[in-house]
Amino acid sequence: VYTERWYSYGNQIWRCTYTLPHEPAKRKREAWEIPPEERTKQNIRRSVLTVEELALCNPWEWWVTFTFDGKKVDRFNIAELKKAVAQWLRDERKKNPGLKYLIVPEQHKRGGWHMHGLLMGLTKEALKDNWHAEFKMLPKYIREEVAKGKDIRWWPKALKKFGYNTIEPVRIRLGCARYMAKYMTKAIEGNAIQGGKALFIASQGLE
Repeated sequence: VYTERWYSYGNQIWRCTYTLPHEPAKRKREAWEIPPEERTKQNIRRSVLTVEELALCNPWEWWVTFTFDGKKVDRFNIAELKKAVAQWLRDERKKNPGLKYLIVPEQHKRGGWHMHGLLMGLTKEALKDNWHAEFKMLPKYIREEVAKGKDIRWWPKALKKFGYNTIEPVRIRLGCARYMAKYMTKAIEGNAIQGGKALFIASQGLE
């Protein structure tokens, strides 16, 4: 039995885990002794915790949402979509070694997928903010936020490759971490991602 508490000291966020009560160490079960369903749950829990830690322990700059164009990629096939996005990001990182990313999928009610995530090392020069010059039809919430003067941009390279996207500065890393864990849990609970596969995309070298 354990509980978690989040603390903020200075500019850092810490997670403290309390285990109550303390139990004597038990013999570690062999892999064949663990039922498949339990192994899947363990893998999922580890993946969610890993994403939370990566989100909290790195100085992310941008929060990104990718909405995929069905003419450019099969947005209903999560395995192929994850593979395509992961390969594209690796290729982009070869051109810009400072680029780092952490991406998780979320499924629409109609079955299609989009992705949310965190980026750093992407310069403002690589992004655009001239929404009205490029898009005639914007989602209502984007129009409202842009009208308020909120700094919301888009990534031209990602637009050309996959479709519509939005990028905005990270304000609260803890909030981003919780959102990402929520997206992952929702996809898993809906059995959209079988066996805990394709849970997230992360660049190498993250703290």
